Amino acid sequence: MKKKSFLHILSVLMRIQMAMLAVVLAVFLVMAYRTAEDKQRTALGNYTSIYKSQIENRLSRCTDVLSELVYGNTDLDMLRSSSEAERQYAAVNLSNDMVSLMRITEGPELLLVAEASQDLLVSVKDGGVTLAEEQELKELAMLTATTGNQLWEWQVYQGTSRVYLYRALVQESRAVLAVVSAEALLSDFPAKALSQTSFYLKDAAGQVLGQTGEGADKPARTMLSWGTPLENGVFELYGSQSRLDFFQQISSYAVLLFGVLLVLVGFGLYYARRTRQELLLPMSQMTRDMEAIQNGRLDLRISTESDSVEFQTLVDGFNRLVEEVVNLKIESYEKQLALLDTEQKYIRLQIKPHFFLNAMSTIVGLSRSGKNAEIETYINALSKNIRYMFASGLHTVPLQEEIRHVENYFEMQELKYPDGVLYFVDMDESVRDWPVPQMLIHTLVENEYKYAVTAGGQIMVLIKLCPARWQGEEMLLVQVEDDGKGYPAQVLQSINGGDAAPRADGTRVGLASIKRLLELMYDREGLLVLSNVQPHGAMSQVYIPARPVRERLQMTIQESDL
Repeated sequence: MKKKSFLHILSVLMRIQMAMLAVVLAVFLVMAYRTAEDKQRTALGNYTSIYKSQIENRLSRCTDVLSELVYGNTDLDMLRSSSEAERQYAAVNLSNDMVSLMRITEGPELLLVAEASQDLLVSVKDGGVTLAEEQELKELAMLTATTGNQLWEWQVYQGTSRVYLYRALVQESRAVLAVVSAEALLSDFPAKALSQTSFYLKDAAGQVLGQTGEGADKPARTMLSWGTPLENGVFELYGSQSRLDFFQQISSYAVLLFGVLLVLVGFGLYYARRTRQELLLPMSQMTRDMEAIQNGRLDLRISTESDSVEFQTLVDGFNRLVEEVVNLKIESYEKQLALLDTEQKYIRLQIKPHFFLNAMSTIVGLSRSGKNAEIETYINALSKNIRYMFASGLHTVPLQEEIRHVENYFEMQELKYPDGVLYFVDMDESVRDWPVPQMLIHTLVENEYKYAVTAGGQIMVLIKLCPARWQGEEMLLVQVEDDGKGYPAQVLQSINGGDAAPRADGTRVGLASIKRLLELMYDREGLLVLSNVQPHGAMSQVYIPARPVRERLQMTIQESDL
């Protein structure tokens, strides 16, 4: 059965607790907001209904004035008289009647009578209508009389400065108009009701005819709105109020409850923070340290930032146990080193016979050719390589020392294969002292002579030594490239794929030994990469870290020992 993490369970429970508190607080806020919004919306609806009644009353008074002026008024008929004196007399009487009606009713701002057949127009206005606006409305009245269309429903006239509403009674070429501005209809609202509130008068198409109030310039998303129709839907009174006022609608008990919830949330956050600092983080750190120690970090000791006595006791006891385990593992580790040393000796035994057989074969060949001077030169170079080779083991030497002996090896092989190998060493100055396993490059070059060089033929060998980034680490790149036939497919597969054991026929000993040597010294795989280059040729790449994981002391061979 899979074990569950106590820390994970505790962390989940704490998150659930905080989530529940947050949900309760959110639900309370939503309910309080909706309650306050409903109260505010109701109040706004009541205000809008009241002001709707005021506007409709004024429009109704305008209609009454219009009806009283038209029905049973003989002066209207006299406006069509052929006598100019009668027309003037009728116009004066109409003007007096219109003045009286406007004073009594306080409805329309302007009354107009237009007789198109006699090009006669009578108008009476109050102080709110300017002369320019009066002239515009007179032209409207004359146009209405000319068209002869009955306009009993309220109409909208967009003046140059204000919007007007008018109702007209038209008979043949005569039109009688009662006019009131949208501004006048909205001017009777009390200032107290307009605090953070605005009212709009709109037509049936939604066009704003007039507006009033302090909230008219507020963004739409911050406004609470309420609309009601006027005059059977011909107009609409639209009220809006700032939502900021909803806080004033919240009762005292709701404020108290909100404060209690805030205290609970704050305490929950404090409790979660303390639990995280004093319990979750120390236990998580201890768990990570224990896992690291279990994975081989025996030099690591767990620590805790908690001040509690319980954690400190656990830390001290665990660290003592780790010390005892480390002491026991040291003995086992020394035994493993002895085994690794034995395995390294086996690798050296694989390399050295291969080298000596080639050397003896070369000396015999030179002797048969009677080249005594070349034999002496070869033996001198051979003695240097023997001293260097016998000092090899599970240790490193500076790169420039390894290259010096590689070049000595090239000189030896030049006697066996005259002009058979053209080589070039390209070494970056920054890596001259980089520690490399002894005999590593020597073995790669020896592998070139074994498989790429042929009698009577000629190849080119390029040795490139430079820093490189490999597997996220700065390393030395040793690259040996030739223009020979290239590696067989089975060699590439065995070395790059992981099966690098020497074959039964004795081939692949050098490459397999290099791969195993790198794994032993650097405790990692994949440092040796083989490939073929186009159009032909082989390339060996070795990535060498800055420091080996395992290394033995270097043995020094004196010339007198040979």
